[in-house]
Order: sequence, then C-alpha cells, then structure tokens
Amino acid sequence: MTKPITDRPLKKAGRKPMEYDEAVALEVCERLSQGESLRAICEDPAMPSHQTVYRWAAVQPTFRTAYARAREAQMEGWADDIVEIADDATNDYIERIGKDGEVERVFDPEAVQRSKLRMDARKWLMSKLAGARFGDKLDVNLNATAEVAALSDEELERRTQARLVALGVDVAGPLLLALPGSTGTPPPVPVEPVAGGRNRRGGAI
Repeated sequence: MTKPITDRPLKKAGRKPMEYDEAVALEVCERLSQGESLRAICEDPAMPSHQTVYRWAAVQPTFRTAYARAREAQMEGWADDIVEIADDATNDYIERIGKDGEVERVFDPEAVQRSKLRMDARKWLMSKLAGARFGDKLDVNLNATAEVAALSDEELERRTQARLVALGVDVAGPLLLALPGSTGTPPPVPVEPVAGGRNRRGGAI
C-alpha cells in the first residue's frame, strides 16, 4: 500500500547558484586555511554551495590559485594537529572504582585507538590531496645502474658469464663481445628444428 504523500520525507531544497563574489571567495579560502572543512563552510547560509565553489575554481583563475594555497595551508594545520594529538596523553588513562572500592587509573585503549584514527584520517587525506609532499616516497636506488655503466666491456662480459654459470647455464663463447678476428657482428641465433620438417622461423629444413 502506498504511503500517504504527507508521510514522505521532504527533499531538502538546494540553494540557488551564487554569482562570483571576490569577498566571499576570500572568506572561503581564509576559513579553509584555518582548518575548517569545506563542508562546514558550505553549510553556512551566507556561503556558496560545494558546486558553486568548484565552479568558481574552474572558471576563475585567481580563485583557483587562492583555493589551492588555502588547501596547502589547511594541510599544514593538519600536520600540526597530528603532532598535538600524538603528544596529548590526557585521555590515555581513566579512573575507575576497583573491586576493593579504591580508585585506580587504568589504560583506556579505546581513547588511544580514537586518537590513532584521527591521525590516520588526516594523514590519508594529506597523502591524497598532496601526494608529492605528504605521500609515501619511493626511494629508487640507482647505484646498481651507475655501477654497470662504469664497467668496461671486458668486465661486463666476465660478470655476465659468471652469473650465467652460477645459474647452471653452459656458456660456450662470448656473449657481449665479438669473437677474436670477427667483424663484430653477433653470432646468429640457432634455429631449433620442430616436428613437421620446419624450423621455428617457418622455413623448411
């Protein structure tokens, strides 16, 4: 049975788009830089909606630059928050009445986990919004490449053959260097015959 229309929840009416206002745009950026979330700012009736802020950032270069800088300042504030939360041990212990009626201080794991969640949420957002600065950096070690580039052809040949022998590969001759008295052209790749009288390259044998 269909519910009476009066029982249905009323849909919240959206705000009308706001024309670009430099003073309002500046206030949005200031409040962002002070750590306030964009959602909280947009819930203020005097402020534009999310969609309007994004539209302004798309079509107004000056606001787009100011908005990006405000976000950077906001993340600097989050970094300070992380340090403060980590250093604050106020709620790590709570007092309770023991079985003997005495007041005792006990560790509160729920409060510690809550603090960890607050820090992790900020770190995750920072890594996504500014990964180049706050994300995990991949340390690429180029020492091996530099070492190989510094080797002579003879030393590289010797090391390559030694590595192959260690892997159980039978090395019959030079791999990287030309044979003595040759023109320097690499030896042809041996063609392995297969069933049917044709080699792997499709030619008859």
